Amino acid sequence: MIVAIGVDATTAPVDVRERLSVTERNIPHLIQQLTAHSGASAVFVLSTCNRTEIYLGAPAGLVPESLHAHVVEYLCLGDTRLASALWVLTGRDAVHHLMRVAAGLESAILGEPQVLGQIRRAYRLAREADGLDSQMDAVVRAAITCGKQVRTETAISAHGPGIGEVAVDRIADLLGFLDGATAAVVGSGTVGAHVRASLLAAGATVVSYGRRAGRRADGVVVEPVASLVSGCSRFTCVISATSAVEYVVHKEQVAQMQRERGGRPLLLMDLAVPRDIEPASAQVQGVTLLDIDSVGTGGEGLSCKELALCDRIAMDAADGVMALLKSRERVAPVVSALVEKAELLRQQEIERTFGGADLAPGLKAQIDVLTRSIVRKLLHDPVMYVKGDPASGRVASDRSLEELRQLFGLQPDLVRTGTDASE
Repeated sequence: MIVAIGVDATTAPVDVRERLSVTERNIPHLIQQLTAHSGASAVFVLSTCNRTEIYLGAPAGLVPESLHAHVVEYLCLGDTRLASALWVLTGRDAVHHLMRVAAGLESAILGEPQVLGQIRRAYRLAREADGLDSQMDAVVRAAITCGKQVRTETAISAHGPGIGEVAVDRIADLLGFLDGATAAVVGSGTVGAHVRASLLAAGATVVSYGRRAGRRADGVVVEPVASLVSGCSRFTCVISATSAVEYVVHKEQVAQMQRERGGRPLLLMDLAVPRDIEPASAQVQGVTLLDIDSVGTGGEGLSCKELALCDRIAMDAADGVMALLKSRERVAPVVSALVEKAELLRQQEIERTFGGADLAPGLKAQIDVLTRSIVRKLLHDPVMYVKGDPASGRVASDRSLEELRQLFGLQPDLVRTGTDASE
C-alpha cells in the first residue's frame, strides 16, 4: 500500500511549510533514515515552495499510523504544531493525489509548469538514494506520464502561468507600473530566472544577485548578495528566490537600505521556502513585504469542463497504476518461481559441466558472473511482459500467466497461487 504524508499551501501557511521543507541535499538522508527505521519498503520525497510530501511503501502489516509517527520524528522533531499540520492519505487516494500534483491541479498557481520538473528531480534523487521499489517506481513514473498527458491533451498549460509571471503581475498591480522600473532579483535558479525574464518582458531593468557572483553561461552578470545594499538607491523592488536554508536578507540590511534610499517606498517579495527575507523586515518604515502566499494565483481562465477533463486524466492514471500494482501482486509468486527454477538449472549445469574440474578461483567467479548475466537477460523480457506496463496501462492477465507457465514448465499450482493473491 502507498501512504502519503505531507503539508501544502492549502493546509498550512508559509511559516509552517518552511520548517517542514527538505532541501535537495537532505532528501537522500531522509530517505535512508525512513527506509532503515520505519519499515517502509520505499520512500519518495517531494519538497517544493508549496508542499512537502513523503510517499511511503507500506508492506502488509505495517499500519499508516506507524509510518506517520516516524515521519513526525524525523520531520517535525517533536513539534506538535508541525505534526498537527500533516495530512495522511492511503492507497488510491495517495496515488490520485500525486497524479493531481503532477498535473498542476494541486498547485497554488493552477497548471503551473514547474512542478513536473520538480517531480522528475525528486524521482532522480529517490533512485540515487535507493528509495524506490518496483511499486513506488511505477507510481512516480505514472505521475510523470500523467503530468505530460494533461499538458498535452488539455488547455491547462495555456492558462497556467509560472510563479515568475504571477509574481511580476502582482508587483505591477502594486506599483502601478514596471516599464522603466529597476528591480533586484536575488537567486539565479529556475524561479529567479523566470522572474527575471518576466520583469524584462514587462520593460523593467533587472540587476541579478546571487551567492556566487560572476557571468553565467547565458551571459547574465550576477552581483554578490553582499553588494545589495550599496546598489539599493536605484531599486523599486527586490524579489528573492534562492534555495538557502537561512535568511539571505536581514532586517538590519533592509533598514540600512531604507536609510540610503531616504525612506522611499520599497517593495520586497520573498518567493522562497524557507524564506529568504527576515519577516521582521516588514517593520522597517516604507517597506512592503510579501511572501509566496501573498503572491496570488493563476489559471482562472480554465473552464470547468477543462478542469474536469484534467481530473479525469488524473483519476484514470491513478486507476491504471492501482490495477498494475494489484496485478503485480498476483504475478510476484509466479515470477519468483520462474527465477528460482532458472537459478536451479544454472547451478545444476555448472555442476554438471565443471563439477570435477580444478578451476582457478578467478575463473570460477567469472563463470558464475557470466551465467547469472545470461539468465537475467533471458528472463528480462518475459518477466517485464507478464508484469505489465504502467505507461500503456497493460496489466497481467490469466492468459499471460498461463503462457508463462507453459513456456517455462512451471507447476500449475504456482500459477493458481499467483491468481489467488490478487483476490
